[in-house]
Amino acid sequence: MYRILLFFALLLLSCTEEKVELPVIPQEGITGVYNTSNIWFFFKIHQGDTLASVNIKNKIANTHLIFHIDKKLQMKHIVPELVAIQNTLQEKTMHKKEGMKNYMSYADPANKTYALVDFTKTRFSLEDRISKTDAKKYDLLDLCQQEFVLRDSTYPLPVLELKLKELLADTAHTRPLALRFCGTLTYDQYLYTKSLLQKHRIDTDNTEIIYSKK
Repeated sequence: MYRILLFFALLLLSCTEEKVELPVIPQEGITGVYNTSNIWFFFKIHQGDTLASVNIKNKIANTHLIFHIDKKLQMKHIVPELVAIQNTLQEKTMHKKEGMKNYMSYADPANKTYALVDFTKTRFSLEDRISKTDAKKYDLLDLCQQEFVLRDSTYPLPVLELKLKELLADTAHTRPLALRFCGTLTYDQYLYTKSLLQKHRIDTDNTEIIYSKK
């Protein structure tokens, strides 16, 4: 059985020799979600290649799903597996219960537990294209490695929250954000960004683009 352990401010969800090292994000997220089951994304190296080893054996029908994903994985390792699971969940069945949500977990060091980010409505696209129509509807937030681009200006990742606050304070800002993430971005960096968008209730397009950096 999986058990939750806190080691030196890093939350490890483990089972026998397998473990998931969660992102550690110093802010409150969603808690108190019940009727859940778990999906695990383990960090594996096979013949020199990194891959996501996915365990869905604990998935129970008609429950909220919590995705515990190792922070060392890159988005290019995660997204194909997430898309496959999402496609399966979208299939209509006679006994499917409405209102079930999907969450990603992270370690909340202040409360020594894990918190959640809701990604139920998120869809991932591997097609790196934003139409001219979308370009007029959205402002762009593009993250890759330790930098991000917001409304055509480039900044270091540590000032992301500051720039998001400035965006909210800008009375001329009325458009939601379109999100692009390079495939080599770590899940740790990705979920940090998602948690900030959730924290500040920033409106975003439901489709997120994952692209290969040239």
